[in-house]
Amino acid sequence: MLYPTLNKVEELLKEYQMVPVFYEVLADYMTPIRMFQALRKEGTPCFMLESVENKDQWGRYSFIGINPKLSYLSDLIKKYKSPVMEDYPKLTGGLIGYFGYDMIRQVEKKLTNVPEDDLKMPECHLCMYDEIIAFDHLANKAVIIQNIHKGDNIKQKYEELEDKAELILHKMERPVSLSKDRFTPAKAEVTSNLTKEQYEA
Repeated sequence: MLYPTLNKVEELLKEYQMVPVFYEVLADYMTPIRMFQALRKEGTPCFMLESVENKDQWGRYSFIGINPKLSYLSDLIKKYKSPVMEDYPKLTGGLIGYFGYDMIRQVEKKLTNVPEDDLKMPECHLCMYDEIIAFDHLANKAVIIQNIHKGDNIKQKYEELEDKAELILHKMERPVSLSKDRFTPAKAEVTSNLTKEQYEA
């Protein structure tokens, strides 16, 4: 069963650009890692976030993001503000990724001693996620979160969400091999960009 109702979604879209819709299932036979392994696709960005509260206590939710919409950053943050629903996870979608340490050089142009870019990794990599699965450790359930955007055919999209949530649930329930990760890259060769003498100096 979906929450909030279609009428409530239509009402909220008058004020917000997007609204999260929740679908809850009992998940006492799953773990967040197993769910992540079942849902991710090769070549498609996805994420899993774990949280800790008070330094040594597990947080209530683990989050898994799948099927990102976008992979660039522009004037998007203000366009994707959504309401917070009481008694549901606060993370319901949005831009998720990383800003590298050297991203500061895009803002602070006066910084000197720019190091060589020997890793060839993007300074910033963000994806827009509209589909999030929150694993509730307290209630031992999974919350499948999908977002409806202002401008969507709201009634049609809402009617499709339950079927989509059940498809995600079906994927989470299928068997996965835990013995060998099918996406494990070839063994990496570790090298240093400094000689021993340079490091000691």
